[in-house]
Amino acid sequence: MHPLRQSSNIPHLTGIRGLAITLVLLFHLNPAIVPQGYYGVDMFFVISGYLLIGRQLQDSTSFSFSHFVQKRLCRLLPPMIATVLVVTLLSILIFPPLDAIDAALSGRKALFSWLNIYLSEATSSYFAENTRSMPMMHLWYMSVLMQCYAFFALLFFLWKKFKCSKRVKYMSLGIVAFLSLCIQFRWCVGVFGGGTTHLSSTYFWSSTRLYEFALGGMAFPITACMCKNKLAPLFASVSLLLLISASFAPLPEGERWTPLAVLLSLCVIIYGTKGLAGSVLNNRVVSYIGTISFSLYLVHWPIICFAEYFFNTPVTGLDILPILTLVAVFSVALYYAVEKRNWKLWVAMVAWLLAVAACSAVPRAYLANVLQKLHPQLSQPAGRHVHKKSLASINEELLLGTESFEVNMWGMKLPDPQPMLIPLGIVDKRASFVIMGDSHASHFRAGFDAVAEKLGCSGVYLNAYFHPFWNSVHVERVAPDHDHTNAEKSQAFLNWLAVHPGIKVVFIGQFWQARVASHHLWDGGIVTEEEALGARIKELRAMCQKMKAIGKHPVIIADTPRIRCKNPDRVFTRTQLYGDFLSRDTKSMETSYEAFMRETAQAQDMFKALEEDGTCIVIHAEKGLFHDGVFQAAYQGQLLLNDDNHLSDAGGIMAIESIADEIARILSTAK
Repeated sequence: MHPLRQSSNIPHLTGIRGLAITLVLLFHLNPAIVPQGYYGVDMFFVISGYLLIGRQLQDSTSFSFSHFVQKRLCRLLPPMIATVLVVTLLSILIFPPLDAIDAALSGRKALFSWLNIYLSEATSSYFAENTRSMPMMHLWYMSVLMQCYAFFALLFFLWKKFKCSKRVKYMSLGIVAFLSLCIQFRWCVGVFGGGTTHLSSTYFWSSTRLYEFALGGMAFPITACMCKNKLAPLFASVSLLLLISASFAPLPEGERWTPLAVLLSLCVIIYGTKGLAGSVLNNRVVSYIGTISFSLYLVHWPIICFAEYFFNTPVTGLDILPILTLVAVFSVALYYAVEKRNWKLWVAMVAWLLAVAACSAVPRAYLANVLQKLHPQLSQPAGRHVHKKSLASINEELLLGTESFEVNMWGMKLPDPQPMLIPLGIVDKRASFVIMGDSHASHFRAGFDAVAEKLGCSGVYLNAYFHPFWNSVHVERVAPDHDHTNAEKSQAFLNWLAVHPGIKVVFIGQFWQARVASHHLWDGGIVTEEEALGARIKELRAMCQKMKAIGKHPVIIADTPRIRCKNPDRVFTRTQLYGDFLSRDTKSMETSYEAFMRETAQAQDMFKALEEDGTCIVIHAEKGLFHDGVFQAAYQGQLLLNDDNHLSDAGGIMAIESIADEIARILSTAK
């Protein structure tokens, strides 16, 4: 994977790197066909250890820390820096703001050799589908590589300082390998209390990779004598065949036998100089792929991610051919333009500093609105003016640590965030209603703005992202910035409503669909899904009754449908940039009204229970989005969705206009 030069003692080593990158590439293109293709990464780590540690085991080898650092930084940094800069630029140009920020920050973490640690905490698994939207994710390998280099550099320094014998060196490597292998077994075979919950952390940790380096290094001194064995060609051929076969073998989730790949890789390295294995590995095509393997690794994953972004579906079939062509072209370009050149250390460090600055500047640029012209969806307020006259003074206690939806959504402080209260309809009139809730209230505000103006009335959108009506979250998805359990916020909202008698109606827009997790948090405790439904009804009933007690009319807006496609989060920007190009995939991004009712059965039961006892009014805005019983991402040239279940301004207007008569009746009755 990295551009180590071919050794005269092991001419097949470049071919092994070619085989390794081929397995990784096939795995990333289609995991279903090569489910264990990630074994190629393990092969790279073994090769790195073989060449890095092997020579240090010889008594005559001296170690220079400065030479060690300079050699590796000058070799590895320039290609990685070039990749980070190009991917960051492309992410800015074509990704939505949040994804572009994530890509830039991932690039910065990779430059600091910390991306693997971040991914071990931020992702459920390296094998999860959502990781295919992260164009910098593959650089976790570079973080592990740098961390392992730092570890062994310290070990080499200690060997030299204390003049350790070869026996001591082998013993220390053996201890490192044993401890690392124990951690690896916790993941791959489920012993020591392991299991699927450790898939992410133990895959990304450098501590689970140290044994691969150590065993590779310990194999270096025995290569020469083993190659003289008459059975060496047979061992190499069998090991190579088994290694390739293991990469194609399906294994249950949670069982990843990487130690097997390490063992087979060692056999191929030690014995693979002659015979069938030697002929395959010394093939000119395989060797050339191995020569540019580092550039191939750096380039291939971003291209796959960007391709799937454009196609809105995993790359399959004949679409793989143009992707492979792009990978080959850009890999060769990166190799000859950057990787193959001899870079001075100071040049590499200056480039590193510039890359870090560029990745750090991307979030600031977005937050300073420099790039909003590329992404107008970031600056589309539904209200045309900030309300200056009525409702200008909002109680500080209403916030209680809750920030505006935009701040919460992007996860950063905006220099000029939208106000907490955004006017809707006729600005000069006193507000008669408020719409609030979560992000589903946000996507309805454009529709309420348009309908309120037609009705000649005024309302206000409460630009706060909290759930005073739904006190339940996934155990698996507790987000610290989305506080669902703070009763003080609900009481503060009631207090605020009480001092504004002009507001008669409270429209509640939230994600109502039933949770799929088997357990839920409720006020800090765990309840079952059935218990959670009853708790939600109880919570909603209590809150609505409190609003009615102060003269307000609670109105629930039913949820919106979700589209059906492989990569729904990409719909908005891809359609915005490429217009009619989406039309060929419209049928794969639709859902029927019958399917929507089935998927929201629990929520519909909840609505029915609340309506029957007169707790609140429920209006079904989603009906206006189904045409001939089908909901699509785009309708009559208008994009209806921002992502898989959030409406665009056009979709919000279409949904709310379909219930304009109901809204008018509710507002007139409330007077």
